[in-house]
Amino acid sequence: MSSTGVRWVPRRRACRVCTGSYLSWAGLIVAVLMLGGCGGAPSPTPEVVSQTVTVEAAYVTVTAPAPSATPPPTLTQTLTPAATPSQTPAPTPTATPAHTPTPTNTPIPTPTHTATPAPSTRLTLSATTKKANVQTKIHWLVPVGGPVTIDWGDGATTLVPEGWAGGHHYHTYASAGSYQITIEPVQRIAALGLEMPELSGFNSSQLRDAPMTGNFEVLLLGDDVPSMIRSEDMVNWRPAYWHVALMPEGGTYNIQSAHMKDWALIGSWQLDNMPAGGTYSIRSADMVSWRPSMWRLYNMPGGTYTVDCTQMAAWNPTHWRVGKIPTTPTGLAPASFANWSNLLGFDISDNSLTQEDVDRILYGLYVASITPRAGGQRDSISVGGTNAAPSGGHQPAACPVGSTTPGQEVAHELLNDGCGAGFDAWSLVLFTGGPPGQQKRGRLPVTDGVGARERRGAPAVALGVSRTTGAR
Repeated sequence: MSSTGVRWVPRRRACRVCTGSYLSWAGLIVAVLMLGGCGGAPSPTPEVVSQTVTVEAAYVTVTAPAPSATPPPTLTQTLTPAATPSQTPAPTPTATPAHTPTPTNTPIPTPTHTATPAPSTRLTLSATTKKANVQTKIHWLVPVGGPVTIDWGDGATTLVPEGWAGGHHYHTYASAGSYQITIEPVQRIAALGLEMPELSGFNSSQLRDAPMTGNFEVLLLGDDVPSMIRSEDMVNWRPAYWHVALMPEGGTYNIQSAHMKDWALIGSWQLDNMPAGGTYSIRSADMVSWRPSMWRLYNMPGGTYTVDCTQMAAWNPTHWRVGKIPTTPTGLAPASFANWSNLLGFDISDNSLTQEDVDRILYGLYVASITPRAGGQRDSISVGGTNAAPSGGHQPAACPVGSTTPGQEVAHELLNDGCGAGFDAWSLVLFTGGPPGQQKRGRLPVTDGVGARERRGAPAVALGVSRTTGAR
């Protein structure tokens, strides 16, 4: 190209740009570079010529096909970073939740293991004898739905027929040693009683499926093999009588009344003299619907004990005892006991009660006693021990007896009915600071159902009075 041509091309295209004619993108770039926009008259100055030459080189280079491909890569590179961040976050969160369900499956086996402890069809015990010809016994065993077999572990067996009511099951071991007793099938055991120090190794989980509707009693077992007693194994039971007491140290004891709240027990419930180290949680709130004839919570180690007597006001037991527990009973208003007309024995000693508490209890029992009971004579009341002494002096009350009558005068009326209310008088009323001659008619109260300690020759204390006679 000549320099003349170079000058002509930009001027002509510059005019067309200003008038709106079509230009290729390369021509447009040249026109802008030359003129710096529309409307300016071209100047024939040397600087323009220099500029025109430079523009011509740019024009030729841009028009060539090879440079045409250069702009698209620039645009492609601009889009590439935008696409790259967009894709990067998407896969990351998607993959993370996909793996999350895998740990969720891990806890599932844990409950499965918890439910495993009881496809047991047999109950096993350990019998240990220190010398030859020692007699052992299963205190009671009552099958339902068919017979139960006791294998004594020395080759001898005993078949217990359905509905057995013939008493204890005895066996004599010819030689000293340890033997494993097996009782099966457990699905037929409706009642069980174990009360011998020669027996050990009781495990309540083996009785989880037992139809326990009769009596259940485990106490005074030995420590040769540790025992395990857990109320969680008894949730589906409906026993008429339940008694756990005097177990040795070293076992596993977890007893919570929350596991028993559906029992609606109408017989006897007793928990006493258990070793420290177990888990004990007893609440009267779990027993509101019960109607026990006998209830006893006594001499227990550390645990959670909530005994609110207002929650027992609808009961009408024959024997009731609470004492020597870490928590003082509450709800001791007269109304809590006023309906207990069947009482034979009552003991709330050793609870650090105030004088007002003791006075209220005595008046509530007086109201309950006015209703004659079918059995006649009542036995004993104990509100002594660590409790405060009742108010007033031990003398006949000013009649009629009321809620403001001093406590010791109420006690005198419970023994003598000096006001002629016509109830069955009590044989004994024990309270702190009371006179020695509180006992009437020269007889001691009947058993409160502890029984086993008495049979073993161990000291037996019933309702606050030493007992020398009596049986279950």
